[in-house]
Amino acid sequence: MLKPKELEELVDQNLISQQQALEISQYYDKRRVSQPNRLSLILGAFGAIFVGLAIILILAHNWDTFSKNVRIIIAFLPLSLSQILAGYVLIRKDASSSLKEVGGIIWFFSLATTIFITSQIYHVSDPEGQFYALWVALSIPVVYLLNASILAMLSIVVITWYVLAYGFGDDTNLIFGYFYGIIATLLPYYILLIRRHAHRNAVYWLHWLFASAIILSLIPLGVNAGVVLLFAFMALFTLFYHLGHLYWFEGIPSAANAYLQTGRIGMVITLFVVGFSGFWDEVQESWHDGEILSSPLFVVLIVLSIIAIGLYIRRKQWQWQHLIDLDLILIPMFILLLTVHAYFFILANLLALAVGVMIMVRGIRGDSLLTINFGLFIIAMLILSRFFESDLSYLIRGLAFAIIGIAFFMTNYYLTKKSHRHE
Repeated sequence: MLKPKELEELVDQNLISQQQALEISQYYDKRRVSQPNRLSLILGAFGAIFVGLAIILILAHNWDTFSKNVRIIIAFLPLSLSQILAGYVLIRKDASSSLKEVGGIIWFFSLATTIFITSQIYHVSDPEGQFYALWVALSIPVVYLLNASILAMLSIVVITWYVLAYGFGDDTNLIFGYFYGIIATLLPYYILLIRRHAHRNAVYWLHWLFASAIILSLIPLGVNAGVVLLFAFMALFTLFYHLGHLYWFEGIPSAANAYLQTGRIGMVITLFVVGFSGFWDEVQESWHDGEILSSPLFVVLIVLSIIAIGLYIRRKQWQWQHLIDLDLILIPMFILLLTVHAYFFILANLLALAVGVMIMVRGIRGDSLLTINFGLFIIAMLILSRFFESDLSYLIRGLAFAIIGIAFFMTNYYLTKKSHRHE
């Protein structure tokens, strides 16, 4: 931001007019007002949480002395106060972002207090955890009313915990219906934030929370179909990889692009897993028993695969070398699943090796030391994992480790020397 003295200096040097200086000053003033004060937001959030906890503890100390009507009033009092605060924020057109976020946090925990205290008063049990789904569902409208990104984050965290805590039971369809329903209702707000404020920290956090929630939600679905779960993860990571290349995520820091990073790392990890021969023995057994096709996760696998391929087609035209790149790695793995054979772990290892080599080639062409080391790391981990699975002697393993270490040293030395020459 330019200081007033700097603007005056630009005007004196006839670089800008007095009117332009005024417009620049007004622009920065407006920008400063629209951006949330992080310190104020953090302090306000912690203040609201600790005050709420203090009130709960004080009331809990005297809870048995209150009558039923008094308990009901106490249960709804926090929610009523949070609604008054939310109404005040909505009425005030100039309300700061910090005040909106604090209002959303207070609403979120006040609603939880009302729901769980009321259930305790009337002795309503909740063995399936539907109170958590109700808690989050009633908070979604406030996300849109107050434009409260932290409230959206809290909603994702709670609904993800709900799936992991109760998704392993018998009534999984209803639980996953709640989860994906909540995620779907938050998507418009999430997309709106990406389009308007793509470079805010809150949006970066939402990237990681959405990606993590979707990844974790697959775990309960595959509790009895571990083989299909791994292929579903492969499809999801491929989808994330292509999603992270969309124009929405251009220009953001690499660490903030949760979809691209989880896609890359996830596909490499799953490639290592499918390279073990024991894994394909389980695949073959599950295939002959009919467990793969009968699993609900198999439908999820098909859907994720179709979406991933659609994103790839939208992103670029197909080229044959993409089969050994990180782009269409899903396709050969999916073919392996449909034509199961005990020796396909060899093809899986060759595919992982091709991925490592392709990444190294890409890094050499782009003079990227990080990319080259990532390719070397994939190849090294592939070799190491195969050695631990084989019956080779310690001498051969030691020589292989030494060769890998020398390769790392020589490659980094060569590239570092090359970069110094260009400088």
